[in-house]
Amino acid sequence: MRIYIPSFKRWKTIGVEGTVARIPYSEHQRCVVVVRHCEQDDYHRSLMPYINDGLKLLVVPDDIQIAEKRRRIGLHAAAHGEEKFAMMDDDLVFAVRKSETGTSLRRQDDSDFLEMLVSVEDHLERYAHVAISLRQGNNNSGPGPSPLLAECGRGIRCVGYKTETFNSCEHGRVRIMEDIDITLQLLRRGMPNAILFWWAQDQKQTNAPGGCSEWRTKEVQETEALKLHALHPEFTKPREKANKTGGDFGTRTELTVFWRKAFQSSQA
Repeated sequence: MRIYIPSFKRWKTIGVEGTVARIPYSEHQRCVVVVRHCEQDDYHRSLMPYINDGLKLLVVPDDIQIAEKRRRIGLHAAAHGEEKFAMMDDDLVFAVRKSETGTSLRRQDDSDFLEMLVSVEDHLERYAHVAISLRQGNNNSGPGPSPLLAECGRGIRCVGYKTETFNSCEHGRVRIMEDIDITLQLLRRGMPNAILFWWAQDQKQTNAPGGCSEWRTKEVQETEALKLHALHPEFTKPREKANKTGGDFGTRTELTVFWRKAFQSSQA
């Protein structure tokens, strides 16, 4: 199972404190960092130690944004015979439960990351999409043994897919939050996702420099949120969200998503 990491204007950090830096060296051969042509040399130079271990760059045209990047990732996985693949944001940090009797987390080590990947891949035998829990709200699952699986939930930033199923979805309908659109499409088609709460992932800052923050303004956020709401009106509700980080973007239009209701609609 390949790991795809779309990235933009974060070549200085991705291999130092970003997602690539969190992945064990033994797994670099399965990693593909997806970059724009104009930044190919910068990423190649910055990630050279990882490239020497087998990490690859997938170079895409300069004028495409994240939704089209994700579509091309699915096509690339199919073209290389990958029945499953994982997609991760480029600025993640990973954690794992300390024990089965509590909900406290600690930072992952290499063995934890490998166990997480194995669990995602194994669960993709039974689910079309499998996600690692957000750190925020991870304790809501309560204590218990690995993998602490829950169905029909929010799966973003670190998600595994069955390639054929992912490629069968409609892509590019929104410029941002397209991963939410894909999740809702699959749920509404009767394909529940699995959220694994034994592990967790987070990002250091909302709308950190680089990535979508280069072009995602509050106006773009509101327009695309309302567009996504129009695609799934029964299963989303617009709201205003305020983050402690993110600057002016910290207060923005978001959607409350009714994941389980979306899945249940397929059972009627």
